[in-house]
Amino acid sequence: MYYNSMDKGNNIPNKTLLIGKDVSLDSISGKICRVISFVSLCDLTNSKSGTKSVLDPYGIITIETSSCDEHLQIALNHKTDFNNIKESFKYKKDTEEVLVGFDSSDRSNVLFRIFTAILPKLSILLCKEGSYKLLTDPEYQPELQGEARWSAARPIREWKPRK
Repeated sequence: MYYNSMDKGNNIPNKTLLIGKDVSLDSISGKICRVISFVSLCDLTNSKSGTKSVLDPYGIITIETSSCDEHLQIALNHKTDFNNIKESFKYKKDTEEVLVGFDSSDRSNVLFRIFTAILPKLSILLCKEGSYKLLTDPEYQPELQGEARWSAARPIREWKPRK
């Protein structure tokens, strides 16, 4: 199943970098990213065991971030991240956008970092269209400041990983 949140006139560029292989996950840590597309690679409604290998991702999201000119892809290796992204696209309307964030600051404990690959990582926000620009570009609608700017970009719904 393929979900696209881009305008019909835009296309995903041919060169898309993979987080964890081409770019470090730390490069987007603490940054808000806009989800361009979501591809589901498995069906969790099927109760048969063995339909997905342990090493295969549940899905892939393509994101854009202000810190990188290229679009980035994140493999969704955790079931919670996958279910949260899938649910966010289920609720998403045409006038809304899905934003994701990853913050590793609370994962500073050495033992915690060892198991970070098996823990959910993504905080997901469902926001009004234009929220990404309001949160990442201070020159976009400069007349909105402080609480008014946050109210315009405030999430409609959010999903956070369990700690």
